[in-house]
Amino acid sequence: MTITTTCTRCGRIQLQPDSIDLRIDTTDPDAAIYGFSCPRCDTTVVRRAGARVVRLLVASGVPARSYASRSPACSDPVIVIRDPAPFTTDDLLDFHVQLKDDAWIERLLQA
Repeated sequence: MTITTTCTRCGRIQLQPDSIDLRIDTTDPDAAIYGFSCPRCDTTVVRRAGARVVRLLVASGVPARSYASRSPACSDPVIVIRDPAPFTTDDLLDFHVQLKDDAWIERLLQA
């Protein structure tokens, strides 16, 4: 069985269930996410999944893993990346300027 979803770069794609990573938050079951690597462009895509999407993915054979987002001892943390805007030349130039300052790592760690 294939699952149809969308890549932020390529648009509509089809995936096998074992190529999707579905994680359900044990501290908040409504806070599930799923992610995959696009087979066309290799972009990593991570999205929130409501109860309906979780049911559809599990019914399609996607294995669900659990994690605890509010647990300080979470051994498998998850970073949720919402569909970001494309990285522009201006972004690259801003990043280059920031790297010239030795305090850039401190600012990054504080963020």
